[in-house]
Amino acid sequence: MKVSAVFLCKVFGLILQSAIYTTIHQKILMMIIAVILMGIICFAMPKSYLIGNFFTTPIALILFKLVRPELGTNLIITRLIAILIGTSIGIVGVIAFDIILRQQKLT
Repeated sequence: MKVSAVFLCKVFGLILQSAIYTTIHQKILMMIIAVILMGIICFAMPKSYLIGNFFTTPIALILFKLVRPELGTNLIITRLIAILIGTSIGIVGVIAFDIILRQQKLT
């Protein structure tokens, strides 16, 4: 199921970001990593949404750390909650769409 694959991809991206977020504190290094991740996203997203999606969480949190470093690790927890909520909405949407399609086939 694609929803679970996207969920796992985002969670693994969050784990990668947590490692970057807690170990790298130099702004210039964070900027270089951000540029590299943006390049990967730009090249990977047209070929594979899943691979591009893997890098969206790290880049979002890196950019937040550059702009608002005082937020600390609260961003990681907030991002995890957002991933869980977004995935739940996606699962409900898939289930609802499946029910609608089944009802249309019956009529």
